[in-house]
Amino acid sequence: ECGSRAGRSTRANVRVAGWRQSSGALWRPGLKVMVAAPALYFDNAELVVSSLRFTFSDGDGTVTELELTRPDAYLDSQAGEVEEDPDEL
Repeated sequence: ECGSRAGRSTRANVRVAGWRQSSGALWRPGLKVMVAAPALYFDNAELVVSSLRFTFSDGDGTVTELELTRPDAYLDSQAGEVEEDPDEL
């Protein structure tokens, strides 16, 4: 329980250009991604896509807004295994 709560306490919201990863697959919840964002204190941190939103606007084009959290947020979850993903943010 302690690890799960600690994992849920760490979140980051990231916007990436496009709706697809470099592999061509759509972003989806449950993927593990490596994040290098020193300004957010994530230096090659492994995070999980907990939710996402695909948007389109004339000014920004296609954008994916990812909500990321630590993998240990799902240790006690019944949601199943967290998948590995070779793409990095």
